Amino acid sequence: MNVVYFNSPVGTNKVAYTITDKTVEELKQEGVIDAEATTLVKLHDENMKAEEYAKHVHIDKVVFDDATNPTDIVFDLELLQAYYLDIFKQLRGHALKMLDAFQTRALVANKTDLVAEIEADKQALRDMPDNLDYTACTTAVDVARTYPQALMVDYEEKYTARFSE
Repeated sequence: MNVVYFNSPVGTNKVAYTITDKTVEELKQEGVIDAEATTLVKLHDENMKAEEYAKHVHIDKVVFDDATNPTDIVFDLELLQAYYLDIFKQLRGHALKMLDAFQTRALVANKTDLVAEIEADKQALRDMPDNLDYTACTTAVDVARTYPQALMVDYEEKYTARFSE
């Protein structure tokens, strides 16, 4: 079995794949692959390494290493960064809702220092997208390991005990 990668639609850098015993020519004749598509054929490996598996799972985030004469598929790091940023923004939304509730409790309890501390955490979360630094990232693993500090805080743990003081 082979993995046949091809750009689809033709003229874009979007990559699709199929696992088959058929040749590229047969796939083109059958209309599975556009006749003008750029293709790359690799031997299918049931025990592929994690990064290769990730490329298949996230095929919408990969491109050919060379648009006209590909030898591999590689992650489009900008698309991957946007993917993670979207996840981070969803997590941030949950954290902000929790902090809003804590801040309201602090206001009601007239704990002004706590209100200010919570506001500082909320601002760090708001600033998170601008503070992510991907400049040193050269691989998909580098991008995946770039995690915002503001999301590494367990805000529930941080603030719950502060209301019993």
